Amino acid sequence: MIISTEAVVLHSRKFGDTSKIVSFYTLEDGLISTIAKGSRALKNKFGSSLDPLNCSEICYYRKPNRDLFLLSKAELIKTYKSILTSYDKMIAGLAVLETVSQSQTHHEPNGNLYKLIFRSLDAMNTYEDMETSLLVKFLIDICSILGFDLDFHFLNFLDEIKNEHIYFSVDSGEFGLNPTSQHRIKLRRASAEYLFKIYSMSWDKPEVKNCPGNISNELRELIARYFTFHLDKKFTFRSYSEIN
Repeated sequence: MIISTEAVVLHSRKFGDTSKIVSFYTLEDGLISTIAKGSRALKNKFGSSLDPLNCSEICYYRKPNRDLFLLSKAELIKTYKSILTSYDKMIAGLAVLETVSQSQTHHEPNGNLYKLIFRSLDAMNTYEDMETSLLVKFLIDICSILGFDLDFHFLNFLDEIKNEHIYFSVDSGEFGLNPTSQHRIKLRRASAEYLFKIYSMSWDKPEVKNCPGNISNELRELIARYFTFHLDKKFTFRSYSEIN
């Protein structure tokens, strides 16, 4: 069966002398892996349509009981110039793609996730000094799509609480003051406040600027451990671990 669909390019790796294996998240088929024959040749028909963070219209041959499909065509629809020319934005954009790759199984499309990916990348491309907050906003929203929402009810009352540390439960997604419960993560108050601001922020008009690096690292670690618990496999932000 020949499938034609829009897709965001997640990542690619070398295959043989002239080809690549390219992973996409597609509107039609969810997460897929394809082989793009001849795509590493000096002159090839794919061009930049297989570069991560690009959106392309692709055609591939889908066969039953196969996890690797033959890519026959890919045409670039959209590229994110501001992301691709900013190191910090590119790292945040790649973290979005890594999250999709690690959290999804093949051939399970999700229209809400597809929209969220592009909403996140569009915002990162448009706004300056917000890539960290937009990445965290994406992570909060994908947790909801995946069925294990973070529970922010307790953080509504932070102004009434004097404690310098808050505790997060990776099993329930709740915040609180009890440090002794199982699967608890200690979080500084400043990090909890920043997280709540992002949760309350609208995609249509984001206003939360990037936070200090120590807060950003703490929040990514919290969410990585949360994903690890609920996905039942090790989750890491490889793009950030390579620069730390």
